[in-house]
Amino acid sequence: MTVISGALTVLLPGVDEWMTYGAGESFDVAGQASFKAKTDIDTAYLCTYE
Repeated sequence: MTVISGALTVLLPGVDEWMTYGAGESFDVAGQASFKAKTDIDTAYLCTYE
């Protein structure tokens, strides 16, 4: 997932700490996995599947 604008705070599977990703940053989530996300500002993101 790539953050296009704003900032996205996520709790990824197997990680105990929330991480914040800003515009231009990206992170990976394994297929069939779930994660939590939150934001305090307008945010746009792009999901790509491989």
